[in-house]
Amino acid sequence: MSRQFILASILISSFTSSNIHAQEDVSFLLAGKAPVIDAPSSSIDGRSLRDFNKYFPAVSSAHWSTGSEVSRVKFEKDSIQYIVDYNKKNGKRRSTIKIYGERQLPDPIRKLIKTSFCNYEVVTVSELLYANKHAYFVKLQGTKRLVTARVMDGEIEIVEDYIRS
Repeated sequence: MSRQFILASILISSFTSSNIHAQEDVSFLLAGKAPVIDAPSSSIDGRSLRDFNKYFPAVSSAHWSTGSEVSRVKFEKDSIQYIVDYNKKNGKRRSTIKIYGERQLPDPIRKLIKTSFCNYEVVTVSELLYANKHAYFVKLQGTKRLVTARVMDGEIEIVEDYIRS
């Protein structure tokens, strides 16, 4: 599982650019399967729907899609974009990606980022919950550099570092 999480981390950091459409397909890249196709919620496994309704109540505009092994739901709630993948065989949640701005970042993570990158602005945050692991990928913009920092288990690591031209 840790090898899969490292792969997920690399893919998230690669796809957390300003283009939201690239971020949406990360989970399927992890599975290495064909792209998802639109699906009505009536074709989604009942266990997945129960989990979704229990943990994400009052979501009115959920968009479901499906692939060979995964059912995916995308929606926005409280100014946070969600991408949740469910295993089609057993209906269990595989991963959750939350995409948001600095305001929604938990205080301990924000403090760690702000002390490590004093003169940087937070551009976007991608929060990944996968295989009982929790990581934050924070895109930061400085005057001379663009950086993606991964925060996991209280530790921070730079996973992308670009010089601005």
